[in-house]
Amino acid sequence: MKKILFGIMAVAMMASCSSEESVGGEPGTGEVKKVSIVVKNAALTRAFADAEDTPVANNLKFIFTTSSGVITEDFDEASTKASYGPYEVSTSAQKLYVVANAQGVAEITATKGANISAVEGTLFSLENQTIEGAILYGSNTTAFELDPDAGANHYKTSVQIAPSVARIQIAKVSSKPAQGDAIVAGDVKGFTLKGIYVDHYYQNATIAGAGDTMIDLDWSTTPSFTDYMCTEFEPATAGTPSGNFVEVVPEGHTYWDYAVAAGEASHIVLHLETVTRRNVLDTDDITENNQYVEVLTFNKSGDPVTNFEPGTIYRISNIQFSTDNLTPQPGIKAKYVTATVEVLQWNVEEITPEL
Repeated sequence: MKKILFGIMAVAMMASCSSEESVGGEPGTGEVKKVSIVVKNAALTRAFADAEDTPVANNLKFIFTTSSGVITEDFDEASTKASYGPYEVSTSAQKLYVVANAQGVAEITATKGANISAVEGTLFSLENQTIEGAILYGSNTTAFELDPDAGANHYKTSVQIAPSVARIQIAKVSSKPAQGDAIVAGDVKGFTLKGIYVDHYYQNATIAGAGDTMIDLDWSTTPSFTDYMCTEFEPATAGTPSGNFVEVVPEGHTYWDYAVAAGEASHIVLHLETVTRRNVLDTDDITENNQYVEVLTFNKSGDPVTNFEPGTIYRISNIQFSTDNLTPQPGIKAKYVTATVEVLQWNVEEITPEL
């Protein structure tokens, strides 16, 4: 499966502000805060397998800022430990941002005096990103809490982290009769699945999860999918009869799984070979190669889903198509399929002080 690349936002620079208000009980001028953090493992669902995985959040970067986002200090930790710190930080530090699993995927530079938007705008590539090792990002939503039991000027806080991208999961592809449950001439009675491709996606995204440059296939001719996000089946996977349907399911996995940048919803294109249809007399079947099915819209409980949110799975239990949805060249919107999705939170795990 070929994955998508991700891009850069503008960097906003701000000077450190000496007039930042301090939290009640903080140390005086010239002193420091001491902040300790206990990190829980990020419990990610390994959606491409039959069971759940709980990977360790490695390569963590803790970034402290003022309330307006000016970076005061940053600290690196290579692996999950029982506790971190205490970190000595400026009295003006009031926010904590955490990035995990970014090493080798993105170069995180937290420059003192820069704004946190410089980190949030960091580009990263999904080419080497795995489901269990997704980049995690988050910040504290409440002020640092004074912890008098831990010593003078000692504080604690909590941070909620989540993946920076969204995922599309497909559990099945199947044909269906064009007229409800009735089987009529022209219905699809067999097909092989050559490939599943994702079009209309953001090539670039950031640590904060926003999309950048939209990528679309060239519909002026039958497009080549090799340069785009795809799963190609070699050989093509033959559909299995199931009642009035013919279906293909992932071999050895629960879902076909695709990471996409948060933003405008993607398109899905199915490439089919040896599509067999009943002829008018239902005697000699008609077989065609290179047929396509497009999924251009999504809905949840009847409501349209037009944007993909970071940290969210858009799970499709079945992409069903009839002969009416087939086209020899994708891009003909009159033939598209609307997929029903189940919207799930991929993972949300707290980093919580337990001092």
